[in-house]
Amino acid sequence: MLLGSRGLFSSVKDTGPLTAKPLAVMRGREAAQLRALNAAAARMEPEPPLLAMTAISKSFSGVPVLREVAFDLQPARCTCSPARTDAGKSTLMKIAAGVHTDYQGDIALLGLPTRFASPQEAAVRGISVIHQEMSLIDSMSVADNMFLGRS
Repeated sequence: MLLGSRGLFSSVKDTGPLTAKPLAVMRGREAAQLRALNAAAARMEPEPPLLAMTAISKSFSGVPVLREVAFDLQPARCTCSPARTDAGKSTLMKIAAGVHTDYQGDIALLGLPTRFASPQEAAVRGISVIHQEMSLIDSMSVADNMFLGRS
């Protein structure tokens, strides 16, 4: 099966190369099998995010810096968080990494609720943040610079 710009297609072998025809054109057993497969796929539960942060709120000296923020990290995806300066991106990542432990909201790691007591505890569970660093070492590779100061 292929997912095309017009929806789900079924691959069928004709006399020539592999072709695809839209579900609407299919008839009989082939269409019934594909509909059953689609229904089964729709009932499947998706994998939980690697990290799910829900309703995260944080204040410093009574000044709110995060209000009900939700953030998910999905497997095999590059995630970016473009936002203006002082929007709370670093604070959110510090909460995820166990630096800030006094916050409201929920964190789930692989679908299991968790709350890190320290950066060390987060690191043991696989959470590590590579902070923006302006003082890089030119003679080192990108990877070496990313892990500078980490064992």
